[in-house]
Amino acid sequence: MFPRLPTELISKPRFLLCDEPTSGLDSETALVIINVLQNLADTAGMCIVCSIHQPSSQVYSQFDDLCFLDGGRCVYFGKAGSAIGYFEKITGMTCPSQYNPPDWFMEQAVNNKLEGIKADVPKTDDFHTGSLDLQDQGRRPQNR
Repeated sequence: MFPRLPTELISKPRFLLCDEPTSGLDSETALVIINVLQNLADTAGMCIVCSIHQPSSQVYSQFDDLCFLDGGRCVYFGKAGSAIGYFEKITGMTCPSQYNPPDWFMEQAVNNKLEGIKADVPKTDDFHTGSLDLQDQGRRPQNR
């Protein structure tokens, strides 16, 4: 994925979909890639969506939002920082301290603790075109 990223960015897209941009990379390089993507989202106002399998806790801490799928079903859609509380509430289990949250989420899924759970995914006619902060405030970014 990474060698293709600069080529994709030449056209200055508003939306970038990255399919497993960290696959096959060591955790430090994966973190560098995620930091680059986070910087692009923050400075260029790009909406960046990544599918990432088994992120390290450092990579996970860079996520703004999270869509967690279990068996193709969305069981969580919201702020990444709120996911632990959500999963603890619906499973009745506590995420151990010093534990990688995505690993714990996966354990809950593998152990069928998420069976039957379906997240409310808000639907909108207004496609995200920039900063989530601006979108959350109901404003649109100015064209760059």
